[in-house]
Amino acid sequence: SKGFRVGGVQPGFSLSGPAAPEFFKSDSLWSYELGLRTQWLDRQLRADVTGFHTVWKNPQTFQNASLTAAYIDNAGGVENYGVETTLQAALPWGLQFNTSAAWTDTYTTMPFQSQGGEVPSGSQWPFAPHWQTASSLTWALPLGTWLVAPGVSYSTISDAPNNLDPSTANKVFGYQQLDFALAVRDTSVEWMPEFSLALNNALDERGVSNYYIGALVPTVKAVDTTYIRPRTLTLRIA
Repeated sequence: SKGFRVGGVQPGFSLSGPAAPEFFKSDSLWSYELGLRTQWLDRQLRADVTGFHTVWKNPQTFQNASLTAAYIDNAGGVENYGVETTLQAALPWGLQFNTSAAWTDTYTTMPFQSQGGEVPSGSQWPFAPHWQTASSLTWALPLGTWLVAPGVSYSTISDAPNNLDPSTANKVFGYQQLDFALAVRDTSVEWMPEFSLALNNALDERGVSNYYIGALVPTVKAVDTTYIRPRTLTLRIA
């Protein structure tokens, strides 16, 4: 498959240091994928695996300006290789198990001149972690006319830089998350609502999803950090 994004006029600029380009180029990519999907044990077990390779020309990337603005620049070239796997299993007693894992290596193929210095080829692309995993176990338990559905899920993601500029790059991601859920419904009464209770981020991880750094003056930097949602207990009636 092939895709692209159009270029355009620069929406932001730097008031000091190297000036942002007035225009940024269109980028384009070719993506190659090959996968296998299998079913086992009378469709009670499904296993998939997919390998992929992407060639990205003139990728657009945000760069922090030396004051408060950010601008778009083209980084020359990026390639990535990766493998994704999934496993779905229908277990006895109404249990359902799902798990998936992905490994990717996304890196620049040309040197890139950022405001903070030269970024060598082979540098990790922003927001492109090497590893991601997700697993869940759910249970559909009938108790008379009632259906009780507890579940648990666990996910991990490795860290990655938030931009290519070596002077302002920070690590994002690199956290794990554990969630629990419980749903209860009376199937014999049509108007009866479903009651669900969810505990998200049970480990109360302070995972960082983004950093933004803008220098208000040359020697002072303001850091804006975006975190994932903290431990949260939610009751829903629907």
